[in-house]
Amino acid sequence: MKTKQYGIGLALVLALGAMGAARAETFRCQLADRIASYQQTPCAVPDLPPPPAVAPKPAPKPAMAPLAPRAGDDAPFSTLTPRKREVLDLTARLERCRSDQPGFAGKSDDLYRSWRRRHAATLSEHSHLLATKIRVTRPDAAACSDDWLREIEPLAREPDARFSTVEKTWQAFVAALLAADRAAVMRCVTGPVARAMGDRLERLADADLRRMGANIRELKVLWGDDYDKEALVVHGDRVDGVVFRRNVNEEWKVREMKPAALKPATPRRSSPDS
Repeated sequence: MKTKQYGIGLALVLALGAMGAARAETFRCQLADRIASYQQTPCAVPDLPPPPAVAPKPAPKPAMAPLAPRAGDDAPFSTLTPRKREVLDLTARLERCRSDQPGFAGKSDDLYRSWRRRHAATLSEHSHLLATKIRVTRPDAAACSDDWLREIEPLAREPDARFSTVEKTWQAFVAALLAADRAAVMRCVTGPVARAMGDRLERLADADLRRMGANIRELKVLWGDDYDKEALVVHGDRVDGVVFRRNVNEEWKVREMKPAALKPATPRRSSPDS
């Protein structure tokens, strides 16, 4: 009997203890400023801060189209034709002489206007290179002489159609000999031939000049480019070599005469009338 009562009492005590433990359960809730609160109810869910606003990405700027270079401005000087290089070199020298040497601008005005007009296309196409050339060119007084002006004066003229090809130049040369026209002969030659022939023409009689022209029978071009050409000429009972030079004014002139057995002349890239 006592054992039965003891079991009933133990069960009752355990049940009451469990109820008390349930009633005694507490919740630790974190408040602001690191303060904790203990309560028998579950902690309230705190309001979460809204997510930070994301700034919109700026629209990408359209790529700028590259500026188109002006024709010829970026071309390296070494890639230009010999003729264009000579035009730029001589123009830079002329400009510096006019700006640096007292009195030179006045005496070169007419030639300067003709020069700019004659070579306008090249000077406009390569204006940037020309400006660079003018800045670095420093001719002295001797390089700005009257003799130099006379040397480049023919290059400021419009080209003569009579000298537009090697064959036409040779025809004009032979015709001048046949007519004993010394001035016309000199217009067909340049360089060493011009220097040697100037005195010789004065010593020869008209009959000698006509005889020289009559002995010339045929011209045959062997090789060449747009700057120099070499040809063979049947002259009486022999064959001679003739070298033609195309000057900066686009005219072909006889530059050298020599026996055909000699080694062909090497094309030069110096001054057009040297």
